[in-house]
Amino acid sequence: ANKRIYLELPKEQKKLVSASIVKAIRGQNPPGRFLKFDHHTGTWADVGDSKATAKTSEALANAANTSSTTPAAGFASGAKTDN
Repeated sequence: ANKRIYLELPKEQKKLVSASIVKAIRGQNPPGRFLKFDHHTGTWADVGDSKATAKTSEALANAANTSSTTPAAGFASGAKTDN
């Protein structure tokens, strides 16, 4: 039911939902992070709120479009992503 509701939201409301998820993850103790691997330096770097929100929106849309009930891969608290 929540998947269908998310898909029916206007684009601006979807962004608000995604931003609130990013804020909640970053607000955990210890804080969750959204990371990207830098192949040039061999280190992980935070992608920032804008990219984290965009990737969270993408994960929600992908999850909502599948029949699977498993969490979106790579978007648990503190998860690392190569995207």
